[in-house]
Parts: sequence; structure tokens; C-alpha cells
Amino acid sequence: MDMLEKSIYALKKLHNSLCIVERLPEELLATIFKWRLAMERDSRDCEWLRVSQVCTKWRSVALDCPALWCFYRTTSLTWLDVLLRRSRTLPLYVRQDLHRKKSKWFQQAVLFIERARELAFVVHHDDQWKRIFEALVKLQPEVPPLLESFNVRWSGYERVQTIPENLFTSPPSRLQTLTLSGCMIGNNACLLPNLTSLALEQRVLVREETLPLSLAQLIEILRQAPKLENLKLHRAYKVDDGVEDIESHSAIETVQLSCLRDIDLAGPRCNAILSQITHPTPLPHIVLQLSSLPLRELKISLASLQVLDIAVSSTPTTVGVWLAFEDLENLTTVCVKYLAVFTFLQALKKMYSVKVDASAKSRYQTRPSFKSLRVLILKTWFFNPSSMDGLLKCLAARRRCGAVLQQLNITNSTFSGSDDTDIVEKLREIVKDVIWDVKIETREPPVESNLNQDVRFINSNEVERQDYSSLEDLPFVIDEDNN
Repeated sequence: MDMLEKSIYALKKLHNSLCIVERLPEELLATIFKWRLAMERDSRDCEWLRVSQVCTKWRSVALDCPALWCFYRTTSLTWLDVLLRRSRTLPLYVRQDLHRKKSKWFQQAVLFIERARELAFVVHHDDQWKRIFEALVKLQPEVPPLLESFNVRWSGYERVQTIPENLFTSPPSRLQTLTLSGCMIGNNACLLPNLTSLALEQRVLVREETLPLSLAQLIEILRQAPKLENLKLHRAYKVDDGVEDIESHSAIETVQLSCLRDIDLAGPRCNAILSQITHPTPLPHIVLQLSSLPLRELKISLASLQVLDIAVSSTPTTVGVWLAFEDLENLTTVCVKYLAVFTFLQALKKMYSVKVDASAKSRYQTRPSFKSLRVLILKTWFFNPSSMDGLLKCLAARRRCGAVLQQLNITNSTFSGSDDTDIVEKLREIVKDVIWDVKIETREPPVESNLNQDVRFINSNEVERQDYSSLEDLPFVIDEDNN
């Protein structure tokens, strides 16, 4: 029987050798394996390692390719030993959920931490929090020399954890990305000087009064990270009692972030943080994404805003909140999602009748809101034939006023109609580039849109817009020359 099995094995090996893939040079095969790794590196099960179980040659090439074995995401200490051996001296990428980890695992953690380029932990209990940071502190006075990304997520709901102050005694020279979710940075100045990306996130279920940072403390943290390019703050600081607007924070000295390119904010009165940040003008590129629409004072910090990304899932909003953005001359791209689609499209159809000749009573020029808008992205909304017809009228009216939209992207949305062919064709007659990824359904949308109403004209000489909280409160005047 053994001889028969050996013969079958030899025949299978001979058969595999005749395949075209089997004739590829080992160097090329290793490169293909690395490409698969690049495509699947976020897989929790390390799917790219399956290539080592296809045939003898593939396994030999995979075992001789240490880059495939640098990702530690399992719970097995035996597998850790295998990875440490097969990855040789290459840096490790560690992502671990610490649920049900035993004490022996924490004792062995130093073995991979000192070789880690990326460290990402999900911590569930106080004991786990204590043990993992004890393992990190054990490296003192040495600092992980290869560490570039540090990510910690605390899943507990009873309180917000704080990173130990004695985590590192000297700045990690390569640390560029710090992401903390459910936990907060304390007086850890050593973590900050070389950061280019900082994310501080708190869950909605955490009470605001339990957040450890005030706005002043957060500003001091940002002051120690002058190289920041990407900043994400979701409910990262508690709002002081009695503070209603950003003018109340005028006593706080502003911080200059000259490299800042990307801002992602969410939380109550999150626009207060923008009033404390200064940046170069003009700003090459900035993305502002908010979970709730900000107050009008946000305009003072966004004169150079080019890209606006707004997502509103549950917070009630009015058209008036868009007054903070409609006059921004550099704003060329707007991306809106969920409920923000409805209010933005209402704001987009506004037309202002501006007097251009003071000596003549009837010389007016029509000026649309968001006059610099060139790219519009609408996501996750339900359109009906009436609202889509209103959008067509709005875009056509803007085109006649010289505000030509160059690209319209409607994705991950639904249209309640039998056929959308005519709509897409009509959109392409107005907009040069239309991306249409919409599902056709027959049910009615959750909010009845009134976008099919005629475009409204406002006489700017009779309206002081800053006195109104909503465009619905404005006295609309249609100029005779523009009828």
C-alpha cells in the first residue's frame, strides 16, 4: 500500500510539472504571491497563505518568501513561533483581539512587540488592558525601533481608558500613525512629535461628562504634533458647561498645523476645534466629514475648503445650515450622504438675484448658491420621479447661470420607478460625466421631497442672510428681469 501511495504521489507530481504555471520561475511566483498578499492583507484569516498548501513547489516558494509570514492575527502561541521563524528578520504586522487571551500569551507578547511595525489591539477588560501595557512597558528603556502604527480599541462601556504615561520614555522615531478608539491619550508627549496621522474616537454610548479631555487639553495635544497631516476627532473632548459658541473659547491659544490636509470631525459643537486650528492658505486639499451638520460659525475656518464630505444619519437638519458653505469660492466638490442629501439638494436650488448696477432699478444678475461647485456626489438616498425631476430642473437652471456641473455621482441609492434610462440620458445632457449606480425599486421614499418646485430667486438687496437660521424663513423675491 505504501508503494502504491508513493507511485500515485510521483504521478501527481509529474502531472503538475507539465502545467504552464509550474514552469514559472520561482522569483516570478514569489512576486505573484506578494501581489495576492497586497490584495488580501486585511483578511482576518490570512487567506494569502493558502498558496503554501497547493503543491510542493508552491509550498517551497512560499516558505522561502518571508514577506508572507509577517502578519500575526491568530491566538496560537505555536503559530507565533512559526511566524517568528518563517518571517526571519522582517518587521511584523500584529492585529490582535485580546478576548480570552491567557496569561502565558501576555508573557510572550514581548517577542513580537519588539519586532512590530504595526500594533493593533482590541481590549475588552481591565485585566487585559493592564497586561498588554505591562508587556509594552517591559521594553523600557528600549523603544520598538520599527513601530510605525499603533492602534488601540477599548470595547468597555463603563468608562474611557487612558494610555499609561510611562508607555515610552523616548519618542518612537518611526511612529507616524496613532489611532485610539474608546480610550484616550494622556500626558504622552513621547508619542506625538513625529505623528502624521492622529485619530481619537469615542462611542456614542459613552456619556459626554466622562470624557477625560477638555478642548484646551486637546489643543495642547495637537500642539505637540506639528507634523499632522490627517486628523480624526469623533467626540474626542467634552464640551464645557455653559459654552454655546466658539467665541467662548477665544482665551485658548490657537495651534498651527501647517501640514494638515485631512480633517474628519464628529460630535456636539465639533466646529469649536476648527476655530482653534490655523493652517496655510490656500490649503491644497482638505476633507471635512461630520456626523452632524455644524453651526454657521464654521465658515471662518474654511475659506480655502475644496472638498466637503457630509454624512447625517439621524440628526434633524434644516436648509439653513448650508449657509455656512454656499459662498466658499474654492469649494468645488461636495459629497453628501443619508439625510444630508435631502437638505443639500434643497439648498442647491436657491438662486439669488443680485443687483449689478446701482443706478438702474432693474439691472440684476442671477447668482446660484455653491457657484464654484463642479463635482457632486450623492450617496445612500431614496429618489422618486418627482425629486429626480426637481434635480434635473435645478441642474439645468444652474447651467444657464454659468454654474456648470462637470461630474454627478449617484451611488448606493434607490430610485422608485419602473425605468431609469430616460433619467440618465437627461442627466447626461446637462452634466458631462454621470456615474449612476442606483437600484430600482417600487416603494416610496422615506421623506417626500419638494425638489420639483420651481427655482427660487432671492433679491440680495432686501435680505440679510445672517439674520435667518433657515432658508425657509427668507422672504423670496423674484426679480422681473429673471422670470
